[in-house]
Amino acid sequence: MKKLAFTILVTCVCLFSRAQYNSSDGAGIQPTGTYRTLNIFINIIYDVTPASNPFPNNDAAWPYTTIEGVTTTGPTYFTDYIDVNYTTPSNVHGTQTRLFHESSFGRLIILGDMIVVNIKQSTIDPNGGSFTADQLITGCLDMISRLGVNTAFGHNSIADYDSNSDSKVDFVQYFCRNGTSTFGGYSYDTGYSNSYGLTQIDFNGTLHTIKIYTYQQVDVGDISKRYKHISIHEFAHNLFGNNSFHTSGGNHYKTSHITTFMGLQGGWGLMGAASSSLVSCNAFERWRLNWTSATYNPSGIRIQANGINADIEKASGAKTFYLRDFVSTGDAIRIKLPYKENTESSNQYIWLENHQINSNSKLDFFQYTVGNACIPDGTAGIYAYYQVGKDVLSGSSSSSVWPPDETDNLKVISAEGNWDMIQDGTQNDCIPFANRKVLKQTSENPISGN
Repeated sequence: MKKLAFTILVTCVCLFSRAQYNSSDGAGIQPTGTYRTLNIFINIIYDVTPASNPFPNNDAAWPYTTIEGVTTTGPTYFTDYIDVNYTTPSNVHGTQTRLFHESSFGRLIILGDMIVVNIKQSTIDPNGGSFTADQLITGCLDMISRLGVNTAFGHNSIADYDSNSDSKVDFVQYFCRNGTSTFGGYSYDTGYSNSYGLTQIDFNGTLHTIKIYTYQQVDVGDISKRYKHISIHEFAHNLFGNNSFHTSGGNHYKTSHITTFMGLQGGWGLMGAASSSLVSCNAFERWRLNWTSATYNPSGIRIQANGINADIEKASGAKTFYLRDFVSTGDAIRIKLPYKENTESSNQYIWLENHQINSNSKLDFFQYTVGNACIPDGTAGIYAYYQVGKDVLSGSSSSSVWPPDETDNLKVISAEGNWDMIQDGTQNDCIPFANRKVLKQTSENPISGN
């Protein structure tokens, strides 16, 4: 099975009209509270063009079937990806649930239930012609409306998915097992997020609006072991903003927004994807959403190290900080750089985070480590990056809080410096889905090197 890099496509995020805009309110959903997502897993039955099915095998974590209908038989990994219920912080288990729980210090809890829709090509188009993701989703919603919502774990009421009692579904995640760019509109490991697009689903004879949904093209494998899965990135859009907030290894060359640096950047964070290193969130994201630890930061200081304000600049003078493990405590230091060409230029900062990999019992390691012995988990120590712009947290206009440009505005500061490189062979004994490129440094390049 060949795994392609994630391509993160156009995202529409609803920025609500209000007198005051705050990044900590989220760009579509509140970043605090408990949400139960309805997860609709879609298997396309290729009854007209069987050869078009990219994953016809049934000996997988998500077996193939040719029987059309709504069922609860589908991916075996569901409870390893999303928790069905929440009891205590120590029992959080599923990858998506755990990652947002750890990142938010337990302030955002993502739960879920699932329903599986097996739908024929001919149901969507009797002639077996191509169809889009929207057409596929519409066909699935029509089938659910006819046959009823019958989830794997019994959450079959609108109240299960309506956190604020407005009679609307908070969040639906669609996972397509075997779609293609021709049948489903997206290639493998791509997706999008939308607000009030395909809007209604039937619960007990009443149609209810879906406020936000994501669609992701997956495969037959176990996505609970993919810590930078496309669905996590697409969910995060509704916290941070639209495609202008692509960063941390989650940007791509098709972006329509002006980027900050030359070349695509890597890094780590909830907005990251295939080009990310660590799987954890970053301090910039926690700062934007005001996620602080009640245990390690009881005063709620937005940027702090061991309880001391750590958002500093030249005028702050000499400072000494004790920097605890970032993922566990939220400790971080941000240093505002002192000089810029004019007042209209964006502010620039350096962030410092202490990642105690393998010592903090957290999701904090290199993403491709899992199952690949040739890739190290990562080295414990200080991880650093630049931030350019996107430093307005509140304002009277949405464009000031969620600016439309300065995409990919975080850039890793490497201990080795930045270099021009050339490919110097490949190795095929490492990650299972691709040959690993061997790169050789050729010349120092601090501006556009890697």
